[in-house]
Amino acid sequence: MLKHTFRHIHGIGEKTEKRIWAEGLTSWEEFLDSPRRAALPQWQRDLVCVELERSVRALERRDARYFTEKLPAPLHWRLYPEFGQRVAYLDIETTGVTFGMSYITVIGLYDGEQPRVYVQGQNLSRFAEEIEEFWPCSTAGVRYSCGSTMSREKRERWKRCCATTWKTSSICPHC
Repeated sequence: MLKHTFRHIHGIGEKTEKRIWAEGLTSWEEFLDSPRRAALPQWQRDLVCVELERSVRALERRDARYFTEKLPAPLHWRLYPEFGQRVAYLDIETTGVTFGMSYITVIGLYDGEQPRVYVQGQNLSRFAEEIEEFWPCSTAGVRYSCGSTMSREKRERWKRCCATTWKTSSICPHC
């Protein structure tokens, strides 16, 4: 799936991607082999080729972060066939009170094989130790359940708060 999208390239949206596909260029390889078939201005074809070459190298390096930073969040599912065996799916529930007054009640973690649940007052402190197997971030994708509904600033403050609470480096500063 990943090698069939162009949406991670700056300036390529849904309509342009569909137009590229309609021209028979349905993969990175096809585009790189025949860029002139794309009904795009020359400068944009050149940009796409450069970005696809970078994408191929990032995939060879198994650099999931490269794609999560470039692909729109709703398209991160395209990473699964290439990186699914190295992804931790994370769901964090809080009391829902205003920021700074909330606390974590439950964390759900799924590594593709075994679901794990960490509950406040039972085993929540184990999460900080067990999440270590999924770091460094460049090899593990984590999506917070609040995803797009929480502002970037609020997510950053929330992560700093969690890292402080756990007194560990489990929350990667690069995420």
